Amino acid sequence: MPVKGQPGMRAVFLAAAELVDRGWTVCPTSRNAAGADLLVTNESCKRVYSIQVKSNAGGANFWLVGQRAMKLSSPTHIYIFVNGAGGSQQEYYVVPSTVVKRRVREDKGGFFFFTRDDAEKYKDNWQLLHKR
Repeated sequence: MPVKGQPGMRAVFLAAAELVDRGWTVCPTSRNAAGADLLVTNESCKRVYSIQVKSNAGGANFWLVGQRAMKLSSPTHIYIFVNGAGGSQQEYYVVPSTVVKRRVREDKGGFFFFTRDDAEKYKDNWQLLHKR
């Protein structure tokens, strides 16, 4: 049964739950934090990542990312694209911000987006976050 309401916020918590299941300590940021929805660290606090979560409707072939994605690039900043955040099954694409920065496109309406084709090889790429 589809979930009504805020699929973007739901995606943040779904991504957080996936990270917790993988042993990470996760802290959601305030909604007005620019560029990061989640801050994560390993148990020893030796690895820290900022994570931007983006969602789309199930079946969509892109995620809106905003113009900031063309500038924000760091080895410790990661995007988690969630497909189907409003439904009962989700797909996760864990993509380095360096890749997103290179592959962001702008349409004629001035919207900035990242395509599912570009994300496909990063499906369930949780190993991008190293726990060492």
